[in-house]
Amino acid sequence: MKERYDVQEVHICPFEFEKTGIRPELEKYPRRLCVFDNERKKVIDINNKLEYDYIETISGLYLINSSIEKIKESKRVAIFPTVTFLSDLDSKTLSKAQAIIKYLESGKKYPDGNTALNNEQYLEKVKEEEKSLKQKLSKVKKIGKIRK
Repeated sequence: MKERYDVQEVHICPFEFEKTGIRPELEKYPRRLCVFDNERKKVIDINNKLEYDYIETISGLYLINSSIEKIKESKRVAIFPTVTFLSDLDSKTLSKAQAIIKYLESGKKYPDGNTALNNEQYLEKVKEEEKSLKQKLSKVKKIGKIRK
């Protein structure tokens, strides 16, 4: 039996509606580390603490039968989990994930990410977060060079 909560990386993105069908906008939206609530089919972005619907697969048949109602124009959903090993997570991220799980276990919910931020605001926030992380890594590399 699958655990109720899991930590994985996913794409949180909207879908493009085209004449030939729909497809996720994977190029613009980077993967995010999230806590999965497998019972409710929701994910919570660990850094933003916002909740999104989760689509288990993009199999055409599954989408038509089970997930099409989750896909609306300009609405972000979580798709394509990638394997994340808990040993790969730093202690700060693991601590954040555990706090989210504890919060969910108490019966509380996080705000809906699509209501809290539109797609442009979301992308801006994610890009600022990535920029901040790169700056921190750059400082660490500089300190390492000085000590050698």
